[in-house]
Amino acid sequence: MRTFVFALILFSLLIGGSLAPETAAQVPEGEAITLAEAYRLALERNPMLDGASWAVRSADGRRIQAGLWPNPELEFELGEFGGGVKRGGFDGSVGVLKLGQVFELGGKRRAREELAASDRLLAEWDYRSLQLDVLAGTGVAFAKVAALQERLALEEEQVALAGKVLEAVRQRVEGGKVSPLDATRAGVELSTARIQLESTRRELESARRMLAAQWGERIPLFERVDIDFYSIRQLPGEDAFRQELSRNPDLARWQEEIERRRLATRLARAVAWPDLRLSGGIQRFNENSETAYVVGVSIPINIFDRNQGAVAASTAETRRAEAYGLAAEIEIEAALADLYGTLS
Repeated sequence: MRTFVFALILFSLLIGGSLAPETAAQVPEGEAITLAEAYRLALERNPMLDGASWAVRSADGRRIQAGLWPNPELEFELGEFGGGVKRGGFDGSVGVLKLGQVFELGGKRRAREELAASDRLLAEWDYRSLQLDVLAGTGVAFAKVAALQERLALEEEQVALAGKVLEAVRQRVEGGKVSPLDATRAGVELSTARIQLESTRRELESARRMLAAQWGERIPLFERVDIDFYSIRQLPGEDAFRQELSRNPDLARWQEEIERRRLATRLARAVAWPDLRLSGGIQRFNENSETAYVVGVSIPINIFDRNQGAVAASTAETRRAEAYGLAAEIEIEAALADLYGTLS
């Protein structure tokens, strides 16, 4: 479905220019609204798009967090106090104050940064996919309003014609040329036409509300949509659409998703490297009021847990993403060929 929408929107781009708003779109109060204006309003004011934009900003925050160094640790230790006669109270105690810092090895921080940057790109592709969904809803709602406007105009003509027919039949009944039953039939036709006209009017009002909802309005301010309902433009060649497939968010997102899985595998391998912890400080001997320095170094011995399970799982996820990405590419190309025939 989104491929079809992408094709329709691309067709609009090719025949009508860019959808990107150069200036803030204004709702024409009491006037007609064009499809381009409806697109711009939806892109600028749709509440769902506004919410999705915060997901991109959230990914920016996670990218910043991923690049931060571990915090240093301040440690104080007091020993050899509260024992027997020689170690009673704190007179013979030993105090140690140390400052420690963990140094990540194996490129963990860089791997985290790259993974967070990929997550940010995925959030952006999700945002662009939602943009297409919003444009799709706007286009469908706009088309429905346009169709109902045209139907309303035709039904108004039908009511007017049915009224003229009824008047003509009544005159013929008065002249004794036709049966009064013919006037009854003509009256029923007029009533039916009026009922249908009122139904279409209400349906049109509902469709106008649905269109206005695309840019967050509860009550539509525009009067009608402006479109040449019977205009048929020349469809660009199929190659023009194929060249734009790389802009399809679903396809581009899979390419980034594959890269993201590869970066996750790289991070899983980096996590297998043990981190180095260095510490240093001073030691105070209260018994003779002497001070000495202490240093320390520690590093885990990765004998049992080398993060091998996470590496295997991440590698499998990469292979799965590659398979799904290829399937999506084939499906989109096939759908484009089928939908181009429908558009033609």
